[in-house]
Amino acid sequence: MNTTPEYLHFDDLDDWDEDDVVLVEIISNEIGNVRTHYPNRQSGPQPIEEAFDEAHRFLTNDPNIHRIGVFIHPEAQWAPMWGVLIKRKQSLESKPFKI
Repeated sequence: MNTTPEYLHFDDLDDWDEDDVVLVEIISNEIGNVRTHYPNRQSGPQPIEEAFDEAHRFLTNDPNIHRIGVFIHPEAQWAPMWGVLIKRKQSLESKPFKI
């Protein structure tokens, strides 16, 4: 069983329009921000590990959230230890998943 988390990769924040996706916005290699459409909220800057933990809590506790997405600012880089990025177009063809 694969336990590596998988995240939808958004190339542009404007592409994130799904209500069932909680988004981790990676501001820098150490700082993240968690966003949801409903309710429309942002966590504010926090350490990356805490941002991913918060997103996973949304996924676990909110029945309307089915996936976690990621947007990476140009100043930041994805660290493979965080999980696997899945291109959004690939994921739209598959069924929603819970991590």
